Amino acid sequence: MAQQLKLFDQIGRLHALMEKISEAKAESNSLEALSLRQDVYESKQKLTRRILRTALEADYVVSAIDGEQNDTSRLTRLLAANRDNAILLNTVMTQLVNGVFWSLSGAFTMVSIDHIQAGNPDGISSIIAGMIPATLGLFSLYQASGPHRKLIAHPNMLAPIIGVGTTDDGYYPESVLAFLNGVPAGSTTGLSRKQELVKAWTDAKYIGKNGSLPGDSKTALVTGTTTKRWALTLSLLQTRQAMLSDLRTVVCQMKRGLVELMPLVE
Repeated sequence: MAQQLKLFDQIGRLHALMEKISEAKAESNSLEALSLRQDVYESKQKLTRRILRTALEADYVVSAIDGEQNDTSRLTRLLAANRDNAILLNTVMTQLVNGVFWSLSGAFTMVSIDHIQAGNPDGISSIIAGMIPATLGLFSLYQASGPHRKLIAHPNMLAPIIGVGTTDDGYYPESVLAFLNGVPAGSTTGLSRKQELVKAWTDAKYIGKNGSLPGDSKTALVTGTTTKRWALTLSLLQTRQAMLSDLRTVVCQMKRGLVELMPLVE
């Protein structure tokens, strides 16, 4: 963490100054000791401010991700409500049509005992009573995926991570980019945090195998870098929500590393 955030040299300098103070303890009131104490104090203040600023930059990215997750959740609830209403209406219509035509079929059956010509309407009513509910039932399978809306191009926080957008699309401070581009301690893959995210999303089929290429359709949809009719769906929103959650988790790990750095400057 210290190396990735370019704090390693400053922390090393601070500890070297503290060692000098320890060596000069016998002459604690000397000008050299007082000067060393001042240098240590200033170094601690500088490092503390740097760590605090980095923590705030991580918070900024997390808040931006939270904002996008909130927008995604709002759209998801809207599309889900429209889907549920449509399926409910379909179910009611199915039951109503089924009941009406089976009632007619029963009436024609009773009449056909005395009037043989009523057999034809009886058969027609039975066919309609079976076909219309079956058709509406098949249509409900289509409705289960939810309504489709137009997707407007608006790159989100995922675009710079996958490599199809710039940091201007979703602002990432240099400290956060350095953390995401860094390799975690003890990593067995040698991949950076950003590369591990992209690999996990590729394995989960959230994006295509060539997810970093602008021409990949899945990537363009999930990162909001394209405009397409009927592309905004519940499935897309759920995928985007899952990816934003993964990204948020990794950025939050940065805060844990910063907390572990604090004892080094106390």
